[in-house]
Amino acid sequence: MLVGREAECAAIDGLLTEASGGLSRTLVLRGEPGIGKTALLSYAESRTRGWRVLRAAGSESESELPFSALDQLLRPVCDRLARIPQPQAQALESALALAAPAPSDRLSAAVGTLSLLAAVADEGLPMLCVVDDAHWLDFSSAAALIFACRRFKAERIAVLFAARDGERRQFVAPDLADLSVIALGEEASRSLVGPAAALLGRETMASVLEVAQGNPLALLELPSALSEAQRSGATGLTDPLPVTAKIERAFLGRARTLPLDTQRALTVTAASDSGDLATLLRALERLGLAGDALLPAETNGLVVLGKGHVSFQHPLVRSALYHAASPVDRRTAHRALAEALVTSEQRARRAWHLAEATIATDEPVAAELEAAGNDSRVRGAYASAAIAFERAAQHSADVESRARRLLAAGDVLWMAGQGIRATAILDDALATAVDPLLRADIEQLRARITIWSGSAVDASQRLRAAAERIATIDPSRAAVLMAEAALPSIVAGDLGLALASATRAMSLAEPLGGFPVVVAQMALGEVLALRGESARSSELLNGVRAALDKNDPFGPGAILTQIASCLLWLEDYEAVQEILGSVIGAARTRGAVVVLPFALGVLSDYEGRRGNFAAAYAAASESVALAHETGQDAEATFSYAGLARSEAVLGLSDECRAHAQRASELSDRVAAAVVKLYALSAVGLLELGLGRPEIAIESLLPLARAARACELEEPATVQWAPDLIEVLVELGREQEARVALETFSAQAERTERNWALATAARCRGLLASREEMSLQFERALLLHDRTPTPFERARTEFAYGRRLRRAGLRRKSRGLLHSAFATFKQLGATPWAERAAAELRASGEAVREREHGTDERLTAQELQVALIVAEGATNREAAARLFLSPKTIEFHLSNIFRKLKLRSRTELARRLSDSGGFC
Repeated sequence: MLVGREAECAAIDGLLTEASGGLSRTLVLRGEPGIGKTALLSYAESRTRGWRVLRAAGSESESELPFSALDQLLRPVCDRLARIPQPQAQALESALALAAPAPSDRLSAAVGTLSLLAAVADEGLPMLCVVDDAHWLDFSSAAALIFACRRFKAERIAVLFAARDGERRQFVAPDLADLSVIALGEEASRSLVGPAAALLGRETMASVLEVAQGNPLALLELPSALSEAQRSGATGLTDPLPVTAKIERAFLGRARTLPLDTQRALTVTAASDSGDLATLLRALERLGLAGDALLPAETNGLVVLGKGHVSFQHPLVRSALYHAASPVDRRTAHRALAEALVTSEQRARRAWHLAEATIATDEPVAAELEAAGNDSRVRGAYASAAIAFERAAQHSADVESRARRLLAAGDVLWMAGQGIRATAILDDALATAVDPLLRADIEQLRARITIWSGSAVDASQRLRAAAERIATIDPSRAAVLMAEAALPSIVAGDLGLALASATRAMSLAEPLGGFPVVVAQMALGEVLALRGESARSSELLNGVRAALDKNDPFGPGAILTQIASCLLWLEDYEAVQEILGSVIGAARTRGAVVVLPFALGVLSDYEGRRGNFAAAYAAASESVALAHETGQDAEATFSYAGLARSEAVLGLSDECRAHAQRASELSDRVAAAVVKLYALSAVGLLELGLGRPEIAIESLLPLARAARACELEEPATVQWAPDLIEVLVELGREQEARVALETFSAQAERTERNWALATAARCRGLLASREEMSLQFERALLLHDRTPTPFERARTEFAYGRRLRRAGLRRKSRGLLHSAFATFKQLGATPWAERAAAELRASGEAVREREHGTDERLTAQELQVALIVAEGATNREAAARLFLSPKTIEFHLSNIFRKLKLRSRTELARRLSDSGGFC
């Protein structure tokens, strides 16, 4: 047990016990430099006899090198790469430079990391991963490890990070457990000083305790750094410096006693980014220093010389030596290290050292940095690529090269999920660029970012202006810009401007042919769909679909998903299923995590419209979770609204309201008026299902006004109008209901969508006389039979049966109410089933509510696992599709079988089939 660290050691012991017992756990140790975080990591390692232990440490000098820390951690187990899915192995090999760079999603390596660690842990031994100085992890390694830790569940893996407080770079991992390592108490501090206390006078000992402030490293280092006069008490220890600075000064004091050549060698060592001894010796030779120059520093305890490697006693030693050296000496050290890196595999490190050695513009250095950035981009290390491009811009010899490299930096930052920083860099690029085509490219990217991180209105204006500026210079590029301007106008709810942009794009693109026409057709097809011009829209969208490679989630996947969303409004369910199956399948297979939130959001909408609310709920839940994990919260506004709609039907009231509120807040932030309509419709549907029309109207009336303001003419885009009409009827406001029905019926007749025609007939049945209501309801039921929408059909049966009962035709009502009740129960639409049951009881019928009432509700992830396993997937196949480990799938299946009182996969498949997928 470490002195004074009983609580921290107990926490670590608990984490290791849980991991050994089968549950993976992660803990981040946080505290100031020297507080004892590394000692606690060592304590953890000492408690893991019989475990597999993997180690890595962040380094300030390596913090810009992509995947450098991940390489440290995984290199000892990379011989197991053949045991994980091939696309994940390929992404990881590319990230770790074990193979040629391959195009990948920015989190493909993260998925591979999870799978590889899980595969190694499955060999039988529990695993401990320790990562020291996590605040200095390169961004790509940090993202991969955090993603994996969030998804560990039952692999028997314990992960410990140690991160320093108060640094300019922080280890941000909000979903991982934290433990603050605080200062030692006085008794523990005295005990730690130990034998050194005998050399100190009483007053000096008190001063040391006061100056050290309970910092273990200070307590160990300061006594040895005191002069004889200070030890005896003849000279005081008054010092205004912070503890960290005091420790660094103590290390510097030790270094200053060494030979001059050793001090110079230490500066080069501190500047080194790898600790590779062979590289370091070559650099020392270039400076005329002998290979044994570091031996006195080893004797002094400042460095440790291992086989082919050199490291410092503590990161503060390196920091103190590096920052104490003069700028000239640091640049000289970096230049020598750059010249010592000669192989192609060392190109990135060479570029960074050259950058540190250069203070003026230098095109060759800029070119090397740009090459390093391109290499990082291909490997999916977008944050590292951005830093390289930024540094390349700083060293660029002319303004156009600088602007071009800043554009590249903005592009990869956007891909890394850092939209705000990307926008700032692109503004800098715009202030620099002169060439109109380059400026147009910058405006295009900036607008794409602004849609979800600023203002959709601003994005549209920027794109339209940029397109017109280059229309005569490059009409092809102008057409693409103008087509893209339609999307933010749609998001902002200005369909008139969206139509103008799409039409202008077509006029520019049609004489040219090729890709510009495809993009323009996509924009125009979507706008026409929203305006209710379905025939022309369907023709355009299917033409775009045929022109794209549906198996490439990294390229046109997002466009195909947008097409699927539009075709869903047009009720082309077969095409939607085909597109989403292709895009999502390819994204899962290739580990393209960033592609999935939007595609899963559209899948949720598709499943919900077809009444598969379990699948809709599971897809939306995964979409929201992946959006959070990939930094796409704002882009997932639609998914939050979709999740709320599923929860509305399922009766998850609190969750529905919370997610609808989240969607509304995100919509307001970026002026996404159309997306907010979905959130309002979810709350309206919830309250209607709960039988609270007076509350539902508070969402549905503002929704109606907003939809009119958007000039939204396709009623199936957001399915709210029948709910409003039903609520108005419930409240006795029949005249308002008839006015709303007149508008809705006209839209339904013009667009000829089955859902709209059927629900309009249902609403007419609600308002019709006793003599005419059956005609309208029967027509609605016939229309429902054209499309697979069981929830909507059950709602019509319920409304019909309810009117019959209230008209005194109780016997005739019972068959309809029974059918509605059975469907609602099967779909998991609990509030609606309860309303149907109440109507049946009111008709004089006893209700036998056969249900699995004693079962616990499955979590969203358990439901996702259940749905996939029920399709026949093995644990390993399910794990690959859901970016989990096979052990976690097994863990979830165990809970699923327990909650549902099942014993086999066959019973699970039958249960899901019988219940419509809802458990």
